[in-house]
Amino acid sequence: LEECRALMKSYRERAGDDALIEFCGGEPTVRQDILQLSRAARDLGFDYIQLNTNGIRLAESPDFCRELRSAGVTTVYMGFDALTDKPYMAKYGRSLLDTKKKAVENCARAGLAVVLVVCVIPGENDGELGDIVRYAAANMPTVKGVYLQPISYFGIYPKDDIRRMTIPDVIRRLESQHQDISARD
Repeated sequence: LEECRALMKSYRERAGDDALIEFCGGEPTVRQDILQLSRAARDLGFDYIQLNTNGIRLAESPDFCRELRSAGVTTVYMGFDALTDKPYMAKYGRSLLDTKKKAVENCARAGLAVVLVVCVIPGENDGELGDIVRYAAANMPTVKGVYLQPISYFGIYPKDDIRRMTIPDVIRRLESQHQDISARD
């Protein structure tokens, strides 16, 4: 904890008063000291503290969401790949849709902003982009945005099942699925 505090202090001094911080890497909510880290960041003067998470622990505990907010976390940057279970089954081998929705609900009650992060996988969830944006709009003001990122193949993904997608591909798919969004936007 002290090493992390020193790193945050050094970063803040170099980056300036408007520096942002994000807790990420693996799953930060499994750290027993995540609340202490958040408090330390807040005490060092960080106004924007983002937690990059899969949302599972947030779905399990409304109290944990309130504790995060109280400790200084302002925004949850949460993996949210679909509004059906098929993509979660393909990516994680289990149903996660209800968990993701519950995490958004618990964040709303706690006053935490949420950015939905969609790992766009061709043939799995690229047909749901418009629906995800509509879900985000229906859950404003809690949901502040949607981050669409084409899949990068590393880690758990087999090398023989690579389906490439570019950012322009994502933009075109979203445009075709949402009447209020154009590629020019």
